Amino acid sequence: MKIRLVVALTVMAMCLPLSRAQTAPAATSEVHAKGDISGDWQGTLQAQRALRTVVRITKADKGYTAKFYSIDQGGTPTTVSSVTSDGATVNIAVDMIGGTFEGTLSADGNTMTGTWSQGKPLPLVLVRATKETAWEIPAPPAAQKPMLIKGGAQPHRSSIKQTERLQQSSNQPRRRHVFARCSMIAATRLRVAAVAPRLRNQIYTKE
Repeated sequence: MKIRLVVALTVMAMCLPLSRAQTAPAATSEVHAKGDISGDWQGTLQAQRALRTVVRITKADKGYTAKFYSIDQGGTPTTVSSVTSDGATVNIAVDMIGGTFEGTLSADGNTMTGTWSQGKPLPLVLVRATKETAWEIPAPPAAQKPMLIKGGAQPHRSSIKQTERLQQSSNQPRRRHVFARCSMIAATRLRVAAVAPRLRNQIYTKE
């Protein structure tokens, strides 16, 4: 009886670690090769107000490409001019807004600690985002459709004015021509009116 009890306890002890291993949750963090900085990096820039910042870095044929997002300022993507990684030093330049970031990559490759410079240097810590921690980037505003009227598109006022000016300029030569003809007719009538009395006198004299 004692032997059976010892065997049962031994089997239970052997199965317990296996069951724990089977029920353990899978790790949620993504695995990146050492020195690989591709992915989404996010951090809060303490300017005049807190500005959540996201840098989305993508591997390219040569080096990296990236997009810069300022979530609390609309989230419109801005193309990053250059991304360089030299050992633990990371440099990001966004020429379109005159901003640069220089940081140091942590040993585990999940944090960049550095300085954001856009006129005034400010400390900025960028943390590698996961599916669970990533901030939602707002969608860009939809393009407004032009207003339409019955029978076709509504023309813009500036285009209407431009068309009127073109019509006026094209009618100017025609107006000059008509004015010249009217002037010639009027001059001819004046000459006829001046000559007519003399012709009448000549006719009466002959009679």
